[in-house]
Amino acid sequence: LAIDAQVRHLLVDEFQDTSRRQLELLARLTAGWEEGDGRTLFVVGDPMQSIYRFRQAEVALFLRARRHGVGTVRLTPLTLTANFRSDPAVVGWVNNHLGPLFPEQEDEVAGAVAYCPSTAVRAAAGGEVRLLPLLAHPGEAVAAERSEAARVVALVAAARERGEGCAILVRARSHLVAILLALHRAGRPYQAREVLPLGERPVVLDLVALTRALLSPWDRTAWLAALHAPFCGLDPSALLRLVEGAEEVTIPSLLAQEERLALLAPEAATRAARLAAVLAQAEGEVGRRPLAQRVEGAWVALGGPATVGPGELAAARAYLRLVRALEAEGPVSVAEVERRLARLFAPPDPAADGTLAVMTIHKAKGLEFDTVIVPGLGRPPRPSDYPLLRWLHLPEGPLLAARPRGDRPDPIYDYVGMLEREQEAQEERRLLYVAATRARRRLYLLGTVEARADGAVRPPGRSLLDLLWPQIADQALAQVEEVEGDRPEEGGTATVWRLAATFRIPAPAPSLTPAVAVRSAAGEGVPFRWVGEAARHMGTVVHAALAHLAEVGGEGWDAARVATLGPALRAALAAAGVGGTELEAAAARAAAALAAT
Repeated sequence: LAIDAQVRHLLVDEFQDTSRRQLELLARLTAGWEEGDGRTLFVVGDPMQSIYRFRQAEVALFLRARRHGVGTVRLTPLTLTANFRSDPAVVGWVNNHLGPLFPEQEDEVAGAVAYCPSTAVRAAAGGEVRLLPLLAHPGEAVAAERSEAARVVALVAAARERGEGCAILVRARSHLVAILLALHRAGRPYQAREVLPLGERPVVLDLVALTRALLSPWDRTAWLAALHAPFCGLDPSALLRLVEGAEEVTIPSLLAQEERLALLAPEAATRAARLAAVLAQAEGEVGRRPLAQRVEGAWVALGGPATVGPGELAAARAYLRLVRALEAEGPVSVAEVERRLARLFAPPDPAADGTLAVMTIHKAKGLEFDTVIVPGLGRPPRPSDYPLLRWLHLPEGPLLAARPRGDRPDPIYDYVGMLEREQEAQEERRLLYVAATRARRRLYLLGTVEARADGAVRPPGRSLLDLLWPQIADQALAQVEEVEGDRPEEGGTATVWRLAATFRIPAPAPSLTPAVAVRSAAGEGVPFRWVGEAARHMGTVVHAALAHLAEVGGEGWDAARVATLGPALRAALAAAGVGGTELEAAAARAAAALAAT
């Protein structure tokens, strides 16, 4: 590489999660280095924390580099064992219970790493590690999740009372469904780090329904979702009466029929007519306002912001930013909105004070917390699939095998699969180690064990609790508690959240809509009433034009020369969504404002 001669010192952190391409880059950067030439390569990593196989990280590369170096550069290993983070009680438990899970010898092919015990540096300060297993009988899976979630909420409350920061760490996001619901019901705000998909937030689902409804009058699902959303609030029985017997008619057409609305209760008819009027107005602005503005305007006009809290407002803004970004690329399609939305996560709740974090174990890497709660240890991962190709990098070279046809076995394909499963099993030990070592003072491990038909009590196979079971079985069985019997939600009936039928958007305070006059040298006023979308876009265009004049120099820009900017002003306003009769008037006002400045 051209820059290798300029590199004198290289520091690589988290080296245990290096991929082959990254290692090749390091080898090229250090090619030609010689011992004693003053250049240094310093790599830092803990192979017991290598947990990113799904990102092509290979712990074998760390083990190989420690033995043979990187490229032509030999490394001098230095092992650090002092633990400055955790209470001695946590360090001792990890050494005694997780250490035996690791193999005694390293194995590059199997991705096996030997355990290196730590020595606590901190003085003891009341630290603890507790196992909180739940015994679930057949058919109690839902009840077990609720019971575990209730325990998590209680542990969070206790940490809060002690004034300690707390983190809930899970193996997979799907393990958080019952826990997040329980936290919400308990009024415990939390900071979620890439946990909640943006597209699953209720406010975003409502905005997606509005977007789809504005894009197509034939999208019955979207129109029905919008009618059912909190800003409208039709219940299922009203929706059924509205559409029954009219499967071939669009929802907007049905809403325009007085006889159809007469089938609804008076309040439901009022709600439906209000939504129809708002969306009809938004539909009439096609070509004059961008889609994102029409969606946001309809949502605000319907009172959507009044139905959500600060966290949902942040999610709504994130969704509208996505729609604006898609519009900048070209026409917006529902498929592309949903595809891009699936890759986004909801922003953190602004109401959370940072004392409670929720994330996956992978996202917790490098972080530490006073109290760490690890639920869901009894839940097994998804079954392994059978990919079309399997490959493995062995010391002798790569090994590639294609999936055999039909039921015919292939020993090479099966051998590579066996090695991959072994590598996965070894990484699961390291995943459990990473979760446990995030704790400074307290570590709580929660999981479900099953009562088998033969009377035995064990965790589900392939779960992290099953992996840990040989070390903790006696202690866990002495502390196991029965799952509370499954029961319906309190109240017995669903609660419908919606705006009152009489809701009206509050008028802005007078001070928020001032009339501003810009005086020209001749003393003539150029009035600006900052109301309406056209005026707002005109202000944006004028501001951009003034910034441009300041950049190129304002000398010589008299009224005649400013008039030459007319076509550019009209183009900028049209691009912002101003059209029709408003376009010429807005362009004229923008030119007058520039001439008077």
